[in-house]
Amino acid sequence: MGMTEIAYEFKDLMNPPGILIASPESSAAEGWPYREIIKFLKNHPDLNPLQLSENILTQYIKFYTIKGYQNEIMAVLNLYYMRELAEKMESFSQEILRIYKIYKPDIKNIRKNSLTYYEPNFIDLADFANKIILADLNPSITKRALDLKETINKVVLLKGYTGGKIKESGGISIFFPMVNSKEKTWEDLSENSYQDLTFLSQGASPSWYNFIKEFNK
Repeated sequence: MGMTEIAYEFKDLMNPPGILIASPESSAAEGWPYREIIKFLKNHPDLNPLQLSENILTQYIKFYTIKGYQNEIMAVLNLYYMRELAEKMESFSQEILRIYKIYKPDIKNIRKNSLTYYEPNFIDLADFANKIILADLNPSITKRALDLKETINKVVLLKGYTGGKIKESGGISIFFPMVNSKEKTWEDLSENSYQDLTFLSQGASPSWYNFIKEFNK
């Protein structure tokens, strides 16, 4: 649920845009600690959305820490900045698409080493941007990656984790598949519908789709 594309879909459900509590990782089968969350809300009915969100995050991480789970994460996203994030993604995507053929081996390697989740076709967006910055491929893509990361930090208000590799997460993921098997094609991975998401189809960040399609040729 804590994906860039999903958060963008939610941004217009409230006016002004509100808060989304979600994990960029697939939540464990035991779910959320609803009993503790509802009890806290019952005892504190006057909480504002951010206070409640912070408690939900805290209860979630405590729940899985006690149970000994690794790589559990929860994040609180500020949907107000999702339009800005889409704009920065579009600028970043245009540039990485433009330079892709020049720096193809470098970008392939960066994607390969980026933080992924239980579903490996999703990467951590902040981690990917940070690795592009560290690679210093050229000044233009570095600047756009820095701008993107700055906006991610506006979107992700809070995050918590139980430990493991997930502690490197920036708190929000994005679809970035790699075709690495003869049994899978780009069409299989994109399911022929990814480009129809609002994040792409309404002009927010269409170049991201063009980039990952080019990447998987």
